[in-house]
Amino acid sequence: MLSREVETLRINVSQLPVYQIGSYLQQIGYTQATDEIEILVNHLLDTFDYVRLCLDVGTKIYPQIGLECYFEQQSGLDPRWSPFLNDLVAKGLCTPEKRDALIAWVGYTTPSTSKEPWASHLIAESLLQPPDSLSVLQRGLSHIKITYKPQYPLEAKHIWDSFTVG
Repeated sequence: MLSREVETLRINVSQLPVYQIGSYLQQIGYTQATDEIEILVNHLLDTFDYVRLCLDVGTKIYPQIGLECYFEQQSGLDPRWSPFLNDLVAKGLCTPEKRDALIAWVGYTTPSTSKEPWASHLIAESLLQPPDSLSVLQRGLSHIKITYKPQYPLEAKHIWDSFTVG
């Protein structure tokens, strides 16, 4: 993790039942209180389908905890994104401009709608398809990462992605 000031390894823990997060953190040697984390995770699961726990581990388990929040629907715009992003704006964790940009990001790009020249590898891939096929880039929101650090305000990081469809 070259961007970090200390040598750490990022550990992402998936499929951990929410009710076990506090005891899991204590079992692995997390020295901070876990009550606030458990409340935060339960609140996030009122909105999201699942939460991935992200830990920085070095000579100790560092107090900063990441919570990557996902919707199972990864195609199109899940209707729960807008109210959640509005809530982030209300809490000062996201600007209205970034919220609007995130929502506007979701969609499709084709060679005819792209503002940039179509990537050569996509052109080559399309030439191998039937004549009525066309490569399309689908743009979507992957997840939101909420960062918890004891005695600091929460932070939100928005992750968007795109992938080729057809």
